[in-house]
Amino acid sequence: MNLALQKAGGDRRRGAPVGRTTGFTIVEILIVVVILGILATIVIPRLSNATQVASENTLKEDLRIMRAQIQIYRFQHNEIMPGRNGGSYDADTLRRQMTMGTNIAGDTGTPGSPEYPYGPYLRQLLTNPLNSKSTVQIVAGLGELPEPDSSHGWMYQPETNSFVADMPGSDTAGMAYVNY
Repeated sequence: MNLALQKAGGDRRRGAPVGRTTGFTIVEILIVVVILGILATIVIPRLSNATQVASENTLKEDLRIMRAQIQIYRFQHNEIMPGRNGGSYDADTLRRQMTMGTNIAGDTGTPGSPEYPYGPYLRQLLTNPLNSKSTVQIVAGLGELPEPDSSHGWMYQPETNSFVADMPGSDTAGMAYVNY
């Protein structure tokens, strides 16, 4: 008889009724959902902070690359900073001189040709990873840089050899983005 009950799916000695399947109760499911919610509140802020830190590190690396390429241009062009168009500086000239071939005078043309042996220094102007802009604000003169307002990706002051992010605020460590 005992063997027949076991084959039928139940055993009265264990307290399980014949024919009833076991599963999770609503209370057990709710406990699991609450535990998953608690874990999510712990993990998600850490992941979003990691994204911010990654963007800040990308910004630092992009600034390092731009500053290095500006210096290479300057050394190859007899101490003339990129962006110079006649007697002044402009953002479009900077973009062309950094992304195309140049001659010693800073004229732009086909990269690798005998007439334009220098450059290109970049494939394209880098995009500021915090505000997603690649435009450059040229700041003339030797004065202080304006307060960053995120209207451009970058601020460039050729006379002081300064290239900074046009980004107000501070990073997760408290350092101002403009001071990177």
